[in-house]
Amino acid sequence: MKYTAEEIQTMVWATVVIGVLSLLVISTLGIILSVLFVDHDLNYMAPIDQKFLEILKEIMLVAIGVISGVASTKIGK
Repeated sequence: MKYTAEEIQTMVWATVVIGVLSLLVISTLGIILSVLFVDHDLNYMAPIDQKFLEILKEIMLVAIGVISGVASTKIGK
């Protein structure tokens, strides 16, 4: 079965959105699980945990940017 260019573009768009959304969900679950199930001192967080949270936050911001960019190009057409 041959697909039209628009159908291929829609499938690629859906794959990218699903992939980035899954990355966003996994990152969110990683942050929640790392904070909930690891005992932390209320006034102090280990430096490695702070770095881990910073990395996850940056991944989430990039993922949100990609999703909004891809969605806006699809909506704009």
